[in-house]
Amino acid sequence: MWRSTINQIKQSVFLFMIGGLMTADMAGCFSRSRGTNTSEAQGILPLLYTYQNPPQKRRKPTDRRPKFYWQSIDNVRLELASFWVECGVHVDQSLPPIPNEKILNFFGLNGLRWAIAQLGGRENVARQLGGVLVIPGKWEEAKELDEVKRLLPYMANYTTNDDKEKG
Repeated sequence: MWRSTINQIKQSVFLFMIGGLMTADMAGCFSRSRGTNTSEAQGILPLLYTYQNPPQKRRKPTDRRPKFYWQSIDNVRLELASFWVECGVHVDQSLPPIPNEKILNFFGLNGLRWAIAQLGGRENVARQLGGVLVIPGKWEEAKELDEVKRLLPYMANYTTNDDKEKG
């Protein structure tokens, strides 16, 4: 007899959970006055709460920089220089040009883009780096620079789409 009562309670609790009505007040339905075994009821409640609120699973990103990495202007200079080297564009490593948003987005340099914004924008970072070249934001002006011309083979699909839209 008590097994059928436990099953009825489980079913009603399950229906409440599905409806999103599971609360701490429902713990009162598991009592001796209903004819259930309190120790069994105490074993059920934690399982129900776990089902309703499963623990979060977080993935650790593998390619993140250490905390406060982007606050140092030297780290920004290092990342800018390594970007140009990886793209095969020869620039002065002590004064690497600052790419525009389109280039940073194309190459997926979201951390560097965020750091430039946090340090006050491209012009402010250029001033802190000692007056480096800032690649213009307008693509028509930017693609006239030698550094960007050397990037165009990597960005061929990107510029082809722009040219098709214009004309």
